[in-house]
Amino acid sequence: NSNSLRAGRQALESNDLGAAIERASRAATPGTRGEALGQLLLVQAEAHFWRGELGEAGQRALEAKDALPAGSDRWYA
Repeated sequence: NSNSLRAGRQALESNDLGAAIERASRAATPGTRGEALGQLLLVQAEAHFWRGELGEAGQRALEAKDALPAGSDRWYA
């Protein structure tokens, strides 16, 4: 859902890292796949990174890489 992704990114840009993780988590429903899922996972990865949770950040980044189309701009993020 693009609204949920936008909400997650806005929380991230506002440094509300907990809200960014929560919003992206809520938006990633079991049916979410591909680029939509990958972008939500990137929001989570960045928020975890800025919270110093490097293990979680790395895990979410790898999951995002697997979900995003190979070679896309976001895949390289």
